[in-house]
Amino acid sequence: MAAESVRSGVSYGGATEPCAVILFGASGDLAKRKVIPAMYDLAVHNSLGERYAIIGFARTAMSDDSFRATVGEAAKGISEVGPIDPAKWDVFASKLHYNAGDYSDQQAYAALAKRLAELEAEKNLLRKFIQTSSSNLARPGFPGPRMKTPGCASSSKSHLAATLPPPKS
Repeated sequence: MAAESVRSGVSYGGATEPCAVILFGASGDLAKRKVIPAMYDLAVHNSLGERYAIIGFARTAMSDDSFRATVGEAAKGISEVGPIDPAKWDVFASKLHYNAGDYSDQQAYAALAKRLAELEAEKNLLRKFIQTSSSNLARPGFPGPRMKTPGCASSSKSHLAATLPPPKS
């Protein structure tokens, strides 16, 4: 059932299929000011469903808890649903995860793939990709993650498909 935002009057669709969202550039300003608050708003309106995980990936070294605290502080003043409800934030934040790594480091992608596979197995999730980092992060010969919503660059999609293990059926 669609719900309406308290402040914006926007109608949200129903819950989506269980998914793992990989958020590239997760420690950056765009992720903190726009993407995470938007994802929180979706979660508050049950548009993310019960089973989801958001996995941030960026160069900044931090733990899951540090990531949750950092994006939580930023989201408090921005959410479209008004003030952040601490109980609802806690539920949402428990589904936020973080992997640090350099965008040109194959080992960072291997660690991300391992974390993603663990979360997929634990929660039976499907993959979605969002990029909030600049496109100049790729090095020559390595297209890097250039996923954007709603579409994908085909060369980047094929690279990630080769880098990350296939989702389980």
